[in-house]
Amino acid sequence: MCRQNALANESRQEKPERAARSRVGIAELVSELPECYRAPLVLRYVKGLQTEQVAAALGRSLEATRGTLNRGVNALREALSASRASKTAPAPRHPFPR
Repeated sequence: MCRQNALANESRQEKPERAARSRVGIAELVSELPECYRAPLVLRYVKGLQTEQVAAALGRSLEATRGTLNRGVNALREALSASRASKTAPAPRHPFPR
């Protein structure tokens, strides 16, 4: 029982660290997106503006802003998926045997 509690405590302590690493990784991926996606995503999901406010801030129609946000989220999702896949892929073999 004591060991289970110790493992649970370790697990709880790792979660904030893992979440912080995840936020940093996502922030890096967002920074690599084209500006046309980055600005609306940051305004909507980081600054917390409503979609209507994002549209007004960028001088775009609501429909265009919704489409851009949707494409931006999809681009971020693809980048995140590619990033995870590259981290789990086996290291490339050396081209020449040693």
